Amino acid sequence: MALRKAFKYRLYPTRPQARDLERTLSLCRSLYNAALQERRDAYRKVGRTVGFYERVDQAFGSGRERNPDKGKARYFLPGSGPSG
Repeated sequence: MALRKAFKYRLYPTRPQARDLERTLSLCRSLYNAALQERRDAYRKVGRTVGFYERVDQAFGSGRERNPDKGKARYFLPGSGPSG
């Protein structure tokens, strides 16, 4: 049996850091809730859950099955990502 270790860290952020952490957590929470609502709506509409790869295909275009490297190359092209 493998031994598992766990570590706990306590953060003492400054006020600007705490504000940034709260903003980041709020954005993550909003994104998660929006994705969950999308899955619920899809289930109500189609009667089955929408899988991860189906969502990826919708977001990045199909072709993953035929040539996964081409999809990666298209996604990772300079200037084509979310940061511009």
